[in-house]
Amino acid sequence: HDLDNNVFYKHLQEHHGEEMARWCEPNWVICVPQQSAIENIPLTLPIIEAHALKQYSSTGQYVSALCGEGLIYEITGEEPRVIISNEEEGTEVVVSKATVLNEYLITVKDKVIHILLLDRLLSTTQDQDTEVSTQLLSTTITSFAQAEVFLRKFRCHQPLLQEIDKKVLEASKHIHPGNDVDQMQNVLQDVLIHCWETLLKKHSPTLQMNTSFQDVLFRALDYYVLGRLHEVLWWLVCERCQVVDQLVKTRLSHLRHANLSALQLGVPPNYYTPLPAAVVELASLPSVESAVGRLQCVNSTIDLIQ
Repeated sequence: HDLDNNVFYKHLQEHHGEEMARWCEPNWVICVPQQSAIENIPLTLPIIEAHALKQYSSTGQYVSALCGEGLIYEITGEEPRVIISNEEEGTEVVVSKATVLNEYLITVKDKVIHILLLDRLLSTTQDQDTEVSTQLLSTTITSFAQAEVFLRKFRCHQPLLQEIDKKVLEASKHIHPGNDVDQMQNVLQDVLIHCWETLLKKHSPTLQMNTSFQDVLFRALDYYVLGRLHEVLWWLVCERCQVVDQLVKTRLSHLRHANLSALQLGVPPNYYTPLPAAVVELASLPSVESAVGRLQCVNSTIDLIQ
């Protein structure tokens, strides 16, 4: 059949046997572009994942292993069937259509695989990669909001960003007063590195090797992970410390208005709070670029005050 000499199909068999066994009936279909459509196309992991479609609804909607809900396909029509996707490009909606030339059911590791032979490639992230690589020099990430905008630019990031939210919830369970800051940082660092490596593989080989993109991606993830963690934990901190915080605030206010010094209160010199050192440490906060670095700066300030 037409698959015998198809380079895309052979590549799937030789390098993605385990994934094929997962991309099986009844929920998945694997799209294989016909041979003439893939001449001189490097068969990277993003391109392979872009052609594995998982059923998203009972009405014929599918999402790819690469982009998840970032791009929805519809398999429709009869003789021939077609795969349609609507992509937003700026203010325009671009409709893409691929025609199903043939269908096959094959067996891999006792699993039934449904294959659709197409007349062309489905949409991949290569165009987005090319566009972003020209804008890297002007890309700055210094906040959670900027990080989220940058990461959501890529349709292929969508599935992993959902996974990050789950991982942050898991990580938050390890973060409690009994753990020191170093241990907390290790938990977060593991999440960061895992996500960075996984996201990098979603892009073209050229962008994967671009050190500027590697740095921007890591910084964006750094802010994104810490931002999500802040959302999960901050309300708990506020709730738990509300009474004590108000008490300390009231006492400090009284002392400030009374104009009393530590010496007048009879506080031993060993217990004086070295506020100047804490002020200097906190003043360095704006110059710290990473989210984890900023947390360390605040922690050092607290250590100097205590």
